[in-house]
Amino acid sequence: MPGETSHCRHRVARGRASACARPAGFALAVSLSIGIAPVNAQDGFDPALPRQVEVIRTAYGVPHIYADNLRALGYALGHLQVEDYGERVPRGLLRARGELAVREGWSALDSDFASRSSYARAVETYERLHQDTRAVYEGFASGVNRYMAQHPEEFADWATSPFTGHDVAALYVYRPSAGLDVGTLDPASVTAALELLERWDNSAAPDSRGGVLFERWWSRYTETLEAAADPAVDNGEVELFAVPWSSEAPTDTPRGLADPTLAARAFPLALAETVERFGASDVAWGDVHRVRRGDVDVPVGGCAGRLGCFRVINFRDDEDGRRRAVGGDGWVLGVEFTSPPRAVSVLAYGQSSREDSPNHSDQAAMFARGETKEVVLIREDVERAAVRRYRPGLN
Repeated sequence: MPGETSHCRHRVARGRASACARPAGFALAVSLSIGIAPVNAQDGFDPALPRQVEVIRTAYGVPHIYADNLRALGYALGHLQVEDYGERVPRGLLRARGELAVREGWSALDSDFASRSSYARAVETYERLHQDTRAVYEGFASGVNRYMAQHPEEFADWATSPFTGHDVAALYVYRPSAGLDVGTLDPASVTAALELLERWDNSAAPDSRGGVLFERWWSRYTETLEAAADPAVDNGEVELFAVPWSSEAPTDTPRGLADPTLAARAFPLALAETVERFGASDVAWGDVHRVRRGDVDVPVGGCAGRLGCFRVINFRDDEDGRRRAVGGDGWVLGVEFTSPPRAVSVLAYGQSSREDSPNHSDQAAMFARGETKEVVLIREDVERAAVRRYRPGLN
């Protein structure tokens, strides 16, 4: 969905739950009672839905949703999305369905062909989604349909077909990234990308090439598998590998892919996304993954733990499409137990969170380069290294 997004877990007690999501940009707060509202099977819209939800907008247009059930929550989300983003929402749903050419003509045919397989997958696996997820998706579609029916003057004639939960699932679970045109990928480019991964050194070093493509592919493969997981089975956990990790063979497992067909489908999408976002399939890891703090903007090596990196660094997307380090191994300390002991360290985010402090970003570039500084431990060494002396709280 458009807008900046964050997540927090539901808190459930005595049949009620509260949740929050999306701070600045398209922030919302949610309160709901657990339950599934009935649907009018004839047209997919339950006329009681508008009475089952209330929206309160605060400063900067932030919507706060208070819903009686999950379908009403989805209804409000869909309605609000069209309120705030207009034609972009039905256009995205049409793209997910593989019918964007109805609106844009011949230029969208390649995109439609690419979306048809994702849409077929969404329809095929829809009933495997948990009923709560389906309730939100179906409510979302109802909210979009309702707004469009009440404001036909805002939409062209092409935007008259009612949307369904299948369309929402295809867009937000099995979607190609917005704007991706995998139909333009010729077999030679896919072959070249596979050869790139064969040459890749399997590292996330700043100058390593191939890791960005691998990361995009792995994210698409795992997210699609996990989205279809049933929370009622193994707490929604999904096995990603053909042979899971075993304590009896710790160096040989895990191995293989649980769903090779899905993995193969994910690869051209990952390739198209990588080329579109970063300009080339062989973009260097550090050209995309950055340490950005204060005036520092430098490449950094490391990746999320689930990718197998020893140096674990978590990233989020920045406005320019690059990825900013936001967590992980931010403080590194190495100690040699000699007499006296010796130690080195680096603190990526600096000693102070105050942006006007000289100690806010003075270690960021050092961290990115993989360097450390000496730690002074002995009192006489501390005395020699002193920069300022004071008694906190005294003038």
